[in-house]
Amino acid sequence: MNPKLKAWIIATKFPNTIQPWLANSTAQVVKHGGEVNVLSMEAGDAHYSAAVDEFKLDTSTINMRYHGAGILLAIANNFLNPLNVIKSVRGLLVAQRYLSSHKSKASNLIAALVLAPYLVKHKVDIIHSHFEITGHKFLPVVRAQAVPFVVTFHGLPPPGVAQLPAIMRAEYINAADVILVNTEFAKRQYLNLGAPADKIRIIPQGIVTRDFAFSAKPSPSDSAIELLTVGRFHKDKGHIYVLQACGLSSAFILD
Repeated sequence: MNPKLKAWIIATKFPNTIQPWLANSTAQVVKHGGEVNVLSMEAGDAHYSAAVDEFKLDTSTINMRYHGAGILLAIANNFLNPLNVIKSVRGLLVAQRYLSSHKSKASNLIAALVLAPYLVKHKVDIIHSHFEITGHKFLPVVRAQAVPFVVTFHGLPPPGVAQLPAIMRAEYINAADVILVNTEFAKRQYLNLGAPADKIRIIPQGIVTRDFAFSAKPSPSDSAIELLTVGRFHKDKGHIYVLQACGLSSAFILD
């Protein structure tokens, strides 16, 4: 990367114990000479991928406190901290042009106050959002920076988990320059939700294979085969298909 790429990554929570892929992919930008700031809606977890420490991603993460009671602290930090107050006031003066037309006046006021320092121009080349609801909350920042906006769609959330309302999803998708998915299935999901085909690019989930040494093992002749599956114990993860393949599905109910 020459000149150095400067990217902002939008995340709901960073670092996150159950999302090591986000830390690993973000680390690749740094590894290849780029500069990254992670705009996290809330404080990260205490346990996380080793890549966070290896590439000092914690020092590049900005906890926006855009969640719960933390919002009051964020606003106080913006307008009472001498380091932020000038940018915050400037951002607040131009906030109206970047806010959503599909949110209430109260929601837009909170957004303007929390995001104020980022509603003025910063030196950033690209913004990448991984989560619909959080990405939509940060759309004023995206609009203010006027740089390429990349969206990654990881698939629909499990049943019962909140989704972005259709009218706001349309606003989010319209703002995106490129939409990344990792499978044909995810592409079909997003097409069905209204994403335009010409914006979607399929990039399979990458993995650094050298981190996982492989040695072939013969099938045991005098003992049972042991299978290990790693993932959240939820029906969306498809454990039932392994059980069916082993002829055990009648003994388990995943609900």
